[in-house]
This record gives sequence, C-alpha cells and structure tokens, in this order.
Amino acid sequence: MNRLILLLPILFLSVLSCSQYAPEINEFYWQMNLFKDAESGRTYPRLTLFLNPFDNDGFSDLDSFYLLSDSEELYWKIDSTVWTQVTFRDRQWIGTNSITMHDFSDIPEGDYRLLLMDYSGESDEEVFLLQYNANEFRKAVFPVPVFKQTALKLSDEKNPYLLFLYNNSDQYVNSFDIVQGVLDVTHLSTSNDPAVNQPFIAGNFKYYLYRLLPGINQGLMVGPYYFRE
Repeated sequence: MNRLILLLPILFLSVLSCSQYAPEINEFYWQMNLFKDAESGRTYPRLTLFLNPFDNDGFSDLDSFYLLSDSEELYWKIDSTVWTQVTFRDRQWIGTNSITMHDFSDIPEGDYRLLLMDYSGESDEEVFLLQYNANEFRKAVFPVPVFKQTALKLSDEKNPYLLFLYNNSDQYVNSFDIVQGVLDVTHLSTSNDPAVNQPFIAGNFKYYLYRLLPGINQGLMVGPYYFRE
C-alpha cells in the first residue's frame, strides 16, 4: 500500500508531462539558392526551408523537423539545437538556410515531405514539389564587394541585393537593402528593432550578399565577407 502511494505522484507527473496535442505546420517556405563560399571558392546549391509551427503545448514542446524524399531515399533532420528562429509578420518561424547534399551536388527535384515532431512523438506533415531551374544557376554572376571607409560597393550596380549581417558566433543580426551597388555602413544598426539604435562596429560582424534570381523560389548568395576597421 505504501509503495502504491509513493508511485501515484510519479505516475501523475508522467501523465502531465506527455503532450496533449499534435503540433501543426501553419505555413512553410522554401527557396533554392546557389551559394558561393567566399572563403573556399566552392559553389553549390543550398536549400532554405522555414516553417511557421503551432503547438498547443507550447513552442518549447517542439523537438525537430525532417525533410524527406522517399523516391531518392534522402532525409535531413533539423532539431531545436541547430534551427534558426526568427519573427516575421508577428509570427515565429523556425528553419535553416543550409540544407545541402553531402557531396555538394545538386539536390534532386521531386516530391518532398516536411515532417514536424514534438517531444512526445506527435507530428504533422506537409508535401511539396521541389523544382528549380539549374540553368539559371549556371548563368549566375556573383558580385564582388569592396569596402572603403564608410561605404560598401558592389561590382554589380544593376541588381538589388540584400546584405545579411551576422555576428562572429554565426547568429543573424539584421538585413539591409543595397541599391545601385552602394551601402553606407555608417547608418547600420545591429538591432532589427527600429526603436533601438545599436552602433555598428566593424570587425565584429560578417555578412552575406543575396539577390533573387528569375524563376520560382531561386536566389543567389555569396559570403561570408568581413567588415574591417
């Protein structure tokens, strides 16, 4: 009898700790980017994948999500220790910008499953068709940045670019529009909150350059580059 009395609180806590609801994928977004590593010189396709999840048990109950191709027998797992979490349009998104093949070859086109899991094993799934125009990638020309005093200048003045700013711990900081190939860095803020003005310090940050390519869900990205004092 005493043993049963001792076990009851443990069983009760165990029941409470179990998830009561399955997670849901409200929305998701993918884009195939041709990425050039400015340090190694290697160029390869890299998939960006983000989803807007919901879980009645709380955001902290989310464990991981998977990208799976049954026909190609491929899968990628992105868990809560490595995914990037961002706020966009007042919604929380989780995802990654760096899904690649192990050998840096083209990611196969076709049907893919996106599977969201919580810690209790409950899940939600979406299916989508991954298609991209590899020919556009082959024709892409990467910009060459030059940093002089307070201005960043690109060799490509024709196309609009975004600059993604990261700190030296690889954490996303902010993004900025580059118009006509020039960006004045004196006005950069290391906070993406317009009400907060955190001064930019050269040498503490690195950046990537990005632009949208013609076609559906395709982009061009190159980096990392470093601001020097």
